[in-house]
Amino acid sequence: MKTRRKISIVVLAFFILLGSSVTVLIWTGWVTEQLRLFAVRKLEESTGFQIEIERLSGNLVRDLAAEGVRVIHPEPPETLFQADRVALKYDILDLLLGSKDVKCVTIESPYVNLNGDWSTRREAPTSQEGSKILDFSIQSLEVNGGIVEGVPDVGAVDSIDLHLSISSANNEIEFTIIRCSMNAGALEVKSIVSQGIYHQNTLTIKNFQLATDASRAELTGSIGPDAVHLDGEIELELKEISYVFPRPQLSGTVHSVFSVRKEREGRSANGSIFLSRGEIDVAGPWRVLVAHSIPTSAQSRST
Repeated sequence: MKTRRKISIVVLAFFILLGSSVTVLIWTGWVTEQLRLFAVRKLEESTGFQIEIERLSGNLVRDLAAEGVRVIHPEPPETLFQADRVALKYDILDLLLGSKDVKCVTIESPYVNLNGDWSTRREAPTSQEGSKILDFSIQSLEVNGGIVEGVPDVGAVDSIDLHLSISSANNEIEFTIIRCSMNAGALEVKSIVSQGIYHQNTLTIKNFQLATDASRAELTGSIGPDAVHLDGEIELELKEISYVFPRPQLSGTVHSVFSVRKEREGRSANGSIFLSRGEIDVAGPWRVLVAHSIPTSAQSRST
């Protein structure tokens, strides 16, 4: 009995010492610093971009937050994306058991730069291993504030509300963008909320281009069960939407509807854009081509 009791005391003391050591390491920042370096390295390998994360925080068991996040295009060196804070909520036991579910991702005050020479380049930087960075599911996404620079300058719009739904046979993704404004080639986003971003049915868009000197947008991409890896022949069909304003000035409401679908798999996306209290100033008659049918070979674009 005495021997068994001594063994129990030794085992208990060992676990107390181990827990104390881990707590001290977390408090001193050693674990979070190593995790920050690991995350930066993996993100750079997967995306081909330069990644900067100033600091990581959180208890690592239920949540993790990255502060001072920047994504930089290497050639030419320009900031593509930055955010004050990106926070993740998850269950560490589920992740250790192989689950890819992230409960919630929150992005604070993101900045997206669509200006610069990099936006007109057709070839985005890619890694030799290929990107697997989106191979997980997000149950909820929240974006609080943010600015997109480089959208076509069509004047001033006080309020934009956008609702987008992407659905398949099994899952549906809902996006709601609330209280946006557009002015002088910049789109200011007040709030974005989404539910159900599943890795089994991810929408991937590659080689996105948006012209700033003319109202034109170009994109290629895929919708598939493993959309991170592009394989097979994929066709994106986008309905053409155009507006013609015969007068120099237009005030009122504009409503748009678009759809994207992959015929054989039955996957579809649809949404609507509602502009309210908007005023668009133009020099004369003009026409905007939003999108058209784009057949793509995913195999050739992935190389």
